[in-house]
Amino acid sequence: MTALVRRGDLPAIKLGGRGQWRIERSPLEEFIQRAYEETERELRERRDGRDGESDEPSGGVDEEQ
Repeated sequence: MTALVRRGDLPAIKLGGRGQWRIERSPLEEFIQRAYEETERELRERRDGRDGESDEPSGGVDEEQ
């Protein structure tokens, strides 16, 4: 969570001197929803072959050998 806050992905405030963060429920739920949507989009693109990657070998040496 700290990395998300420091990058600015998740708004929060630091309370007291013990390093505790306060994150409001609504922005957290919105962040989680965006993460689900982004993951779904990435998986769909990968499945549809639009990300430029292929499950097929690239004509070179098979890496599993």
